Amino acid sequence: MTKQESANMTKKDKIKMKLSLPIGLALLSLSGSLPAAADSAGMPPVLIKQIVIPNVKPGDFDQMAYDLKRNRLYVSVEASNFIAIFSLKSGKYLKEINGIKLPHRLAVEEDSGNLIAVSGGNDQVNLYNPEGKLLTSVPTGVFPDGGILEKNKNVFWVGSRLGAVTEPKSQLQEIDLGTMHVISTINLPASTLKDEIIDKARDVLFVSMRDKNQVAVIDLKTNTISAIWSPPGLTKPVPLALDQAEHLLFVGGRVPGKLFVLDSDTGQVLQKLDSGNISDSMWFDKANQQIYVSTHTGLNVYRVDGRKVVPVVTLDNKEGKSSLLVDELQQLYVAAPVVNGGEAKLMIYKVN
Repeated sequence: MTKQESANMTKKDKIKMKLSLPIGLALLSLSGSLPAAADSAGMPPVLIKQIVIPNVKPGDFDQMAYDLKRNRLYVSVEASNFIAIFSLKSGKYLKEINGIKLPHRLAVEEDSGNLIAVSGGNDQVNLYNPEGKLLTSVPTGVFPDGGILEKNKNVFWVGSRLGAVTEPKSQLQEIDLGTMHVISTINLPASTLKDEIIDKARDVLFVSMRDKNQVAVIDLKTNTISAIWSPPGLTKPVPLALDQAEHLLFVGGRVPGKLFVLDSDTGQVLQKLDSGNISDSMWFDKANQQIYVSTHTGLNVYRVDGRKVVPVVTLDNKEGKSSLLVDELQQLYVAAPVVNGGEAKLMIYKVN
């Protein structure tokens, strides 16, 4: 701005200009600061709302699910043994579903709105109506955890242990949601199965096997193991995400925190990037070509440029390692646990 332009400004204009600086700084403080090594070409999510989650004890959250048609967001409050229900759009806390021990993976049937919930403490998969009433349950193996809804077949896959916890054996069970019966079982050589994701184009299911530092590839046409990948340097893999168009499988290693980029056809390691420790959820945002990895030490954001991944920013997520991306609303939900005697919160970020 020249001296003449400054002289021509009204007093009101100068006040507005002074006010804009602190407002801009406030917005930056919400979204987090860019680290020196970050590529600012990406779009950091902006924290727009925080909602207190009542009745939460110190300890972990687990996974979430949403029902866009009925405006519901479901959150597994693992350590407190209940499922919290929120308004998806406003974030308003509605109520909780009790009577479930160690809730883990959640999914929602689109037509009925019924909620599928994996109960790690009850060794079963529960089915609830949209209001949270228990309809029925299906027994599983020991300590079920991860699972995924295969919508086109109306089946739910759930992973659980076989035998003692120390034995390196697990199983994937395929549950028919129409009859609520197990219709097939696939045994896997690992004690801890975590995340699952389906490549619809190839009709395969990827499963992270945390204790083995491996990813299993399941052929869904034959329900058999087609490959087991052991990426060098991968430790304690948990969350998975997929860029189907570019044939990229993203794998989050927990300690040390790393993001592995694999060729989803061959398992070849294309990139290794630094990430936060103890990652639990990861999402590929196709609309914005970004990846969000929620970890115990921060929310890591990456930009996807073709088959190359570039770090963008790490945000303070209050140790919230469980998250959910809702593409239709362009919002990312993060469940932050009780920290230092504070309150558990649902944090809502705008990603566009």
